[in-house]
Amino acid sequence: MRQAVAHVKATFGVSERRACSIIKADRKSVRYRSCRPPDTALRERLRALAVERRRFGYGTFFDLDSDPNASLQFVRGIRIGRRALVELWKRQQDEGVSHVALNLKPLRRPMDEVLDELAEHVLPHFPAAAIGP
Repeated sequence: MRQAVAHVKATFGVSERRACSIIKADRKSVRYRSCRPPDTALRERLRALAVERRRFGYGTFFDLDSDPNASLQFVRGIRIGRRALVELWKRQQDEGVSHVALNLKPLRRPMDEVLDELAEHVLPHFPAAAIGP
């Protein structure tokens, strides 16, 4: 933002106030100077870790089929049996997926029943310690 304001000032010969209004920048943001230490070593280490351990996740509408052997179906989200779900999540885990958000709105079965099945048959395949730092 500061560079854009500086460019407008230099190119058009206008004041900082006018340059900020032209590019719709808040003057306080342009003039602000941080008082925090740079923590350069920490920032570099975090960037290195982010590259080394590239992780991501996704969210989807989800329906756990009553048939544990049901294959993956795409129906406004996914419908899947628990065995195929374990296979899918293990494959995705190998590809770097570290978290999944399930929207249970389209369930065709009672939520308590589905959550119990997930807890008993699916989640034990993905212990929290396996995710690691």
